[in-house]
This record gives sequence, C-alpha cells and structure tokens, in this order.
Amino acid sequence: MKRIISKLLVLIMVSIMLIPNVAAYSSHIDNNLDIIKLAYIKDVGNKSDNLKTSIIDDNQFTIFNNDLKATITNDEISIIGTINKIPIRILAQPKSNATNLNVHLYNSKDLEENINIVYCSYEREVDKSSLYFRDYYNNNRKDIHSILKIYAIPKDSKDFVIIEIFNPKLDQNRFFTTSLTNGINKESDEYLDQFWYAKVFEPVEQFIELENRNSLMSINTQDNLGRYTFTFNHLGGTINQVFEVCRFISWPDSFSNHGSFVTRFGVTDEYTQSDDWPNDEGDWSYMRASNVKIDIAADSNNYCDRHETDGSVHKSSGVNVSYGFNLLNIGSIASITASYSNGGTHDINDNVSHNAPVGGKYPKQLRVALGSSYRLEDVGHYFSCDWRIANESAQPATNKELKIKFTYTMTNLLDYTHWINGVKTYTKTVRYDTD
Repeated sequence: MKRIISKLLVLIMVSIMLIPNVAAYSSHIDNNLDIIKLAYIKDVGNKSDNLKTSIIDDNQFTIFNNDLKATITNDEISIIGTINKIPIRILAQPKSNATNLNVHLYNSKDLEENINIVYCSYEREVDKSSLYFRDYYNNNRKDIHSILKIYAIPKDSKDFVIIEIFNPKLDQNRFFTTSLTNGINKESDEYLDQFWYAKVFEPVEQFIELENRNSLMSINTQDNLGRYTFTFNHLGGTINQVFEVCRFISWPDSFSNHGSFVTRFGVTDEYTQSDDWPNDEGDWSYMRASNVKIDIAADSNNYCDRHETDGSVHKSSGVNVSYGFNLLNIGSIASITASYSNGGTHDINDNVSHNAPVGGKYPKQLRVALGSSYRLEDVGHYFSCDWRIANESAQPATNKELKIKFTYTMTNLLDYTHWINGVKTYTKTVRYDTD
C-alpha cells in the first residue's frame, strides 16, 4: 500500500512539472490585490496640471475591479479589456534600453485603434520610478521589484489613461544590460521615446540663465554660459530638460606684430533632472544648437591676416566651414556687419591666410560659419576659430578693441516651437594694447 501511495505521489509531482509555464495575469492575484492598476483622468490640460498621483487625487480617477487581462509570451505583452467602456487590445513588444539603465522601452499600440499609446516602459528599482499608484506601491513596497507602465490618450480627447502592472513576469536578466549611449542617433525613435512628455505636453517653465565665468589663470579669458531649461509637470513632480552652451573668448594683454584671439562656442552640459523621479534622469536632452557663426570686427590700424578653425559636431568627417570678409581702410574702426563678400569654404580643421592689403584695403570684418546641417548636440561638441590680428601701425596704442559676436540657433529634436528656440546672439568687446 505504501509503495502504491509513493508511486502516486511521484506521478503527481511529475505531472505538475510538465504543466507549461505560461505567464498570464488577470487583474487580481491570490491575495485579491490588484496588480493591473488603471486610472482614467479627465482633461489633464496642455501642461498636465491635472496629472498627479492616486494619493493626491484620493483615487477618484482609479477604475477599481477593472476587467483588463494581460498575458506575456516571449517578453511580448498583450492586454485586452475595456477602459471607461472603450474596448482596447494592446500589443507591447520590447524595443531597447533607455539611456537610464533602469528603463527598457517598449513599442506598443492599440490594435482596436481607440487609444493612442504615448509611452510604454518596463522598469526596475521602482522606488525611483514615476508612479501614479503611489499608495499601492507604498503599501506593498517590499514585494514589488518591477513595473510595466503604459500611458495613453483616447482618440479625440484630452483625457489621459494610466496602466501600471506591478511585478510583470518578465526575466530581468534579458533586460537592463546596456544603456543607450551618446553614440546613438538622437533622431531615432529609441532616443526620442524617452521624451514622451515633451511630445504630449507643453513645458510649465522655460528660462535662460546667463553667467560670466572668468578663468583663474588669466583675466583675459572669459566663459559666458547660457543654460536653457524646459520644466514639465509629471505625476505631481517635475522633469527638467537642461542644455548648456559656452561662448569662450581669450585674448592677449598686448602684442607687437600680431596677436591670437580665440573664440569658441561649445556644448558644456546637458541632462535630464528630476528630484521626484530618478528613473527619468540621465546625461542627455532633446535640445541642440546649429547654424553657429562667429563674427569679428577690428579696430583702426588692425586687421585679420589669418583665421584657423577647429571643431567637433555630430558628423565625424567632411565638415565644411564657410567664411566671408569685408575690406576696409586700415584707419577705419570696423563694426559687426550683416553682409560679407564670399570667401569660400574650407575644412573645419584648416586655416586661411588673408592677403593684405588688397587695393589699399584690409580684411577688418570677418565671419566663419557652420552650415545648418551640422549640429552641436553632445557635451564636448564645439566650433572654434583662432583669429590672428595684425598691427599695421608702428606706433604703440592702448585700449584697442576687437568686437566679437556669436550667433546660433537653438532647436529641439521634437521640432516644436517655444520661445527658447530660435536665433540667439552673444556679443563681447575685448580690449588690448599694441606695442
């Protein structure tokens, strides 16, 4: 009898082992706590002013006992059911890791075409994630290790749908291995999907900070920083997009025959920052600068006899610089002008000598320019020009001036219009003596 019972137990155990492991979820688990949480928020506003959290909203937008059913097969997720009586059939497929290694982006769509899915991600370290159902997470924190988030907008609506699935049965070992890097094409969907909020909502704040920073090594070196910031509301917190550029100038105290004046425009910092949601942070942004131009205008008895450019942009080779100049009498005091005689083009890592005089006139107004197709979008991208200013007079002079102007266009990768975008300028006059 004991041998029969023993055999029966073995058969039962083997039968259990042979049952296929299908990851299928309803909206409830064994302890009757919802694992598929659903909220439908009416009219969140253009700046997502009404998009908070379940705690702030006191769960007034939570759809309890929702009928959503989710299944997972080979990391693909299917969700069927209704949302506010709207039938949905969502298919979500893994796409790529984000620049933040705690986030994996999913490509998702509603096969019923009743809602437009604006964002879908699978995330670990949930305490750093932006959550709507913060109360549920706080009550079950020790048991929650990952989350699947879906944000959607019903068709022809300003309403907002939030689906959060806690602990989806996905193998984390197949995700979160390598993050997106600065080498990725910043116009790709993989990169831009991270900024879903900027596609859907307007920023609540936009501001530009300017700062002059003199070098400790030389009083004749100056960094002028321009910090451009967009701030977005998100789930009761904020996300900041920051892009910083530097207008750098160095110049000599004095010179006899000629002196070197260095001008450089570059990207010195960019990041996404959130005190509320660290999983949305990273060393990246969706802003960039293009159409960079640098102008100079020389003082009386001075002119430019050579310029040398250098730079690093999003394109690694074949970068050309155009330049223009105006010839003026040596005794005139030049000003920054809007039009130039065409000087031609040259490689970004090249120099050009200017013959002087030409018909008794000298190159006193000059411009070097990068075309609109060359973008400065990563930290370390820059465009510089070393101007060699020559002295035609044999007489010493003090308080000579060189006028300098930087011009560039701020744009964003999502091509929407805000006042931070557009043409920006920075001008500076530096003073020196000639021996």
